[in-house]
Amino acid sequence: MAALNKYRPIVKKLKADKKKKADEERKKKEAEKKKKDEEAKKKKEEEAKKKKEEDDKKKKEEEKKKKEEEERKKKAGQKRDLDDLEDRDLDYESLLSIMQRAYDDSEDLYAREYPNLEELD
Repeated sequence: MAALNKYRPIVKKLKADKKKKADEERKKKEAEKKKKDEEAKKKKEEEAKKKKEEDDKKKKEEEKKKKEEEERKKKAGQKRDLDDLEDRDLDYESLLSIMQRAYDDSEDLYAREYPNLEELD
């Protein structure tokens, strides 16, 4: 019994050291895992940010192309209209009559859209 009492503090110290070492290993592994998770999260956020920037850039380019195409079509339409007028070789009187007809047509259209407007006058 005396021999057991003699070794009891040594056994307790060894068990405590073993437990302490296991706790240190566990904490070390948790810290490594946390570090890896943070790095993975940071990397994922950077990739998402980069992808978003690329998508925004592509979207801007598409909008720019679309706007340029619309402007090109608009300019082509205006040029075509001007060419049509030049081809007709209209004089001032003819142009005035065309404009008057367009105005009359718009008045008729407006009167059809808002028939009660004349009653208010």
